[in-house]
Amino acid sequence: MSDEVENETWEPKPGSQASPTQPAIKPLPAEPVQRPASAAPVQQIPAEPTAKAPPIEAVRAPSAATDIQHSPKDLGALFAKRPLVLGESEADYDELLSKVTAAGKPTDAIEALWIKDMVDLVWESQRLRRLKASLLMKAGQQALTNLLAKTKDAGQVNGVRVFSVPELITAYAAGEAAAVAEVETILRRRGLDIDSLMAQALAEKLDDIERIDRLIAGADARRNRALSELERRRDSFARRRRFTAQDVTDVG
Repeated sequence: MSDEVENETWEPKPGSQASPTQPAIKPLPAEPVQRPASAAPVQQIPAEPTAKAPPIEAVRAPSAATDIQHSPKDLGALFAKRPLVLGESEADYDELLSKVTAAGKPTDAIEALWIKDMVDLVWESQRLRRLKASLLMKAGQQALTNLLAKTKDAGQVNGVRVFSVPELITAYAAGEAAAVAEVETILRRRGLDIDSLMAQALAEKLDDIERIDRLIAGADARRNRALSELERRRDSFARRRRFTAQDVTDVG
């Protein structure tokens, strides 16, 4: 019996899997796939055009050293404030600021501030000089008024009154020939000239004049210090650049 088993050869039946040990596995029937109803096509929203970025130059912060030369109004609150008093011109101040800045060529904000300080001090000094001249003019006119008030024929030409005393002084200050001749005649009769009259006016206002002179000297000194600080800072930077260049040369 054992010999029969050993000699028996296994052959697969038609339609079966060629496996001597496992029966053939029947595949499961495929279930139909339930597909959802077709949805409406999705409408694509067109993309908005992207704004082109401005060039770097357009968004770069303005340079104080450049703007101060061309438009002081664009330099912020500090530079927009002008140290003006009644009767002074904003345009004249801006012109002075532009010219001094163009000459000084500030390279950064610190130098621009020093330039602004110098311009303000120059402006203050010029104002004080104008006030001093105005004070002397007023004192001279008052001295002339006092003199003419004591002169009976003041304002008369060939015995005919042409000017009142105030009109004579106004016409003399304006340089009208008839008024100038009349005043000079009156002064000569008294042994005076206009310089001696102004000397009397100066003596009366000397204390005020000296105070104004001290204010002028102080403004000029502060202006000169600001200029010295600017020059010292630039010299220091120049020395540093030279030392750095020398170090690079030595290393090379």
